[in-house]
Amino acid sequence: MRFHSVDRIPLMEMGVWDETLERWHGEGLPPWVNSLRRLEDYLRLDRSFNMNWLPINHEVYPPFEEKVVEETETDVVRVDHIGVLYRQRKHGHTISKYLRFPIEDETDYENLLPRLANGSDPGRYSDDFDDDLRWRRQRGEIIGANFRSSFGWHRNLVGVENWCIAFYEQPGLVRRMVADRLQFGKDLFARVLSNGGIDFVQIWEDMCFKTASLISPPTGTWWI
Repeated sequence: MRFHSVDRIPLMEMGVWDETLERWHGEGLPPWVNSLRRLEDYLRLDRSFNMNWLPINHEVYPPFEEKVVEETETDVVRVDHIGVLYRQRKHGHTISKYLRFPIEDETDYENLLPRLANGSDPGRYSDDFDDDLRWRRQRGEIIGANFRSSFGWHRNLVGVENWCIAFYEQPGLVRRMVADRLQFGKDLFARVLSNGGIDFVQIWEDMCFKTASLISPPTGTWWI
């Protein structure tokens, strides 16, 4: 932050599935390493920032009712809290098969907007937020919050393929959704920023696969 050279890049892990730890135990990982915290200790990783965010709700609010739509011996079809319909295996973690997303066109976006643009809604902060923040300060914690950004967040609502195509087929909608998200963030964090109660905000973004970005740098700048 002082524009000096740094000694290294932090090495952090966001989390692991239980099945992953079980496999690693069979490959030599000590049995006592059975959580992310212990994995950080064992591998000498830096503490993950993902463990202790301020409880500020930056997702769909109010959330959708999570419910089971269909069930077989092996699979279950559910609607999650952001309105996505997906199929998931009952046994073992896998990437879900997404069947339907809450936003397919501008009409869908208009219908969902009351749950997306209400950054000033008091319900996005817990009832004991001020007491919790005061307690964290007294402990001397570095206080941070997380925020889902422009590409990855909308990808969750639209679907990765649909979102990438929308840059070309629905550019006006893309620009509008990004602008609305920016204003939402300003409204959401106004309360905690007004009293200097936060040290940093991590802006989460997920726009790459194994080999490259899902959109090119020029495509990633025209929405601004």
